[in-house]
Amino acid sequence: MRLYKYYIALLMTMLVACSEGGSLEENIPDNIPVALGAYASKYSDTRAGGILGNNDLASIAQNGGFGVYSYFMHTQEFMNNQQVTAVTRDIEGGGKEIVGWTYSPMKYWPNNPSSTLDFFAYAPYARPAANETSGIISVDDANHIPIVSYQLDQYGKNVDLMWGTNGDTSGAKNVFTDMAKPSVNQKVEFKFKHTLAKIGGAALNGNDTGGLTIQLDVDNNGNITGGKKPASMKVTVSKIVIKVLGTKDALDANTIDRELPIKGDFNLTTGVWSNYTRNNITLFYPVQTITKTGLESNAHGKLNSNIVEPGVGTAVSWEDIPEGVTVTAQNVFGEEFTQMLLLPGDEKYPVIEAEIDYVVRTKDEDLELGYTEVTHHITKEAVIPAFPQMAKRYNLRLHIGVGTIKFDASGADDWNLGQGTFYFDKTSQTERPGPGIEEDNPSGDDLKYLSKKDNSLWFEW
Repeated sequence: MRLYKYYIALLMTMLVACSEGGSLEENIPDNIPVALGAYASKYSDTRAGGILGNNDLASIAQNGGFGVYSYFMHTQEFMNNQQVTAVTRDIEGGGKEIVGWTYSPMKYWPNNPSSTLDFFAYAPYARPAANETSGIISVDDANHIPIVSYQLDQYGKNVDLMWGTNGDTSGAKNVFTDMAKPSVNQKVEFKFKHTLAKIGGAALNGNDTGGLTIQLDVDNNGNITGGKKPASMKVTVSKIVIKVLGTKDALDANTIDRELPIKGDFNLTTGVWSNYTRNNITLFYPVQTITKTGLESNAHGKLNSNIVEPGVGTAVSWEDIPEGVTVTAQNVFGEEFTQMLLLPGDEKYPVIEAEIDYVVRTKDEDLELGYTEVTHHITKEAVIPAFPQMAKRYNLRLHIGVGTIKFDASGADDWNLGQGTFYFDKTSQTERPGPGIEEDNPSGDDLKYLSKKDNSLWFEW
């Protein structure tokens, strides 16, 4: 009997020694899979035929899902750029909804409670070619530190690079590290965060008044704004181009540094950009509607149908001309194809230029067309009064008059809007009297800062 007891004790010792080893292969799984997922959010994308749910998650799902790197005990590969794709189902009325996420081959948690896994993620998933020149140009994990190398495209055909975090809002620990086997089938659920800075863009939802907007300013007894648009006038837009020309070291600096940071490395373990490459280059972000000859090849999107120009010289009745730009701001996008993005981390102020083609019509029933039409092409510069930061959006409002253009270049809000939106609204400014706005006779004054409040600027030309 003593020999039997000794044998059992020895066998138990051997099992314990085996399970406490440092090798992943020695830890036999017990059918608890590593489930991966992504957080939903509060904003919906309800386009017909699209994927419903959070705009960002819908975009990730439609662009190949997300990639995951994972390490056992910090040192041994567990997942290497593992692609995770969305599981969707059709819903009544068209479109799809995300019901889960999947990957293959399935991996399992180590048995030993002292063994841990680390997880790092990015989106959209990429396995770039060696000669890739824009967007995600490489993904690598030398020394078990996954790095995504990214490069902006000169004509704005950019990828919205996102970082998978654990949702910790305190910032103390943004990623999933030292994860032990859960007691139940819990998911490693990533909350994706934008890694780039965004300029303008389409409204994020029906309540979003930020992004790239346009507003008509009408002279009000010598004041620059405040007047009412006459019912006999319509202002429509045929083209908008936003350019990033360079940066300034100070808001009132006289010179522009033409070298922009266009390439950098993003560390998935820390959420920090580094190794910037700067080039003497201008970034173009055009918004152009469909015309008789088709859509401009480098267009970022279609113009809002409420403001789009139907075609100068065409026999369009007054009633068929859109209402156009009004004294109430409207987002310029009817549909946004790609986003206006900048690399964050550069402690300089971006210099932007707006180029706008628009048409002013005045109703006159004595004329053959029933109205006059005057075309305008205006180009002006402004400085965004903030350094580009990760996951921040910089709102632009284009103010146009009959022959004039002004800018609101705002401070940043959270790209995802969060608990509320801070955007620059000129109604919060102290306006000063200005010259009357006359057709084709803009003010010849140099760029002036009319007022400054809340780190936002109001510009007039």
